[in-house]
Amino acid sequence: MSPTLHLKPTVVTNGHHNNGVTRRNESLALTASAHSRILSRPIPSISLSTTCAQSAPGQQQGYEYSRSDNPNRNALEKMPASIEKGGEEALAFGSASAATGAVVQPLGSGAHLLSVNDVYGGTYRYLKRVASEIQSIEVTLLDLERVDEDLIWENIRENDYQGASSPSRTNPTLKLRITQIAHSHPSQPFLPVDNTFLSPFYSSPLQFGADVVLHSLTKYVNGHSDVVIRPLILPASSPSSQTHAFRDKLRFLQNSTGAVPSPYDSWLAQRGA
Repeated sequence: MSPTLHLKPTVVTNGHHNNGVTRRNESLALTASAHSRILSRPIPSISLSTTCAQSAPGQQQGYEYSRSDNPNRNALEKMPASIEKGGEEALAFGSASAATGAVVQPLGSGAHLLSVNDVYGGTYRYLKRVASEIQSIEVTLLDLERVDEDLIWENIRENDYQGASSPSRTNPTLKLRITQIAHSHPSQPFLPVDNTFLSPFYSSPLQFGADVVLHSLTKYVNGHSDVVIRPLILPASSPSSQTHAFRDKLRFLQNSTGAVPSPYDSWLAQRGA
């Protein structure tokens, strides 16, 4: 015999049957509150909603639009910030190229950017074809593993907060060496480090003095070869610091350019940690 199915009685509201379903305004409130509960779950559910309920026109209840913010992306961003020693906040982008663009775009026309010459192919393409040709940023590529410290020092320019030094992805000794040179230079250049291939397990560039760490979650951290995501991880900073101002620019660019991972990709990428 089939089990008894208990149905709620039909409720009539404003002349319309709602068949026991919660009234519309209550349903919208539940939808908004469900998003706030997602982040507290060990394995968060997927929130595919592109827009969220408003208590009144223009009055948001936490989330507004999925490009600007999403529970799954928020949960993903907490992950790399927590496993990268020295990290406080992370911003997730839909690809390595998108994240590289977000780091380079605030530099502005006429800035100088010094980078190791064996960067990831997509980074090299962005630096040479976009930053140099389109954004009018001067790009210098050096074999930082072989040149002496004097040549590295000479290639750090006076306008290098707008510039950036980018150490090797694979050599932890070189990362420490470049960090020491950069922070002893009078211009105090801004220093991003790609930590993809060593991963947070073997290397902690933020503790060496890096200003921002980049990862390709497509590689080791995700570990399943089924998502393309790159987070930028930032250390703790005071509101008046250069790092804090840079973080605000990154948040603005993340929202303005819309180069963000989907909720589903964000959910998949959390398996790796």
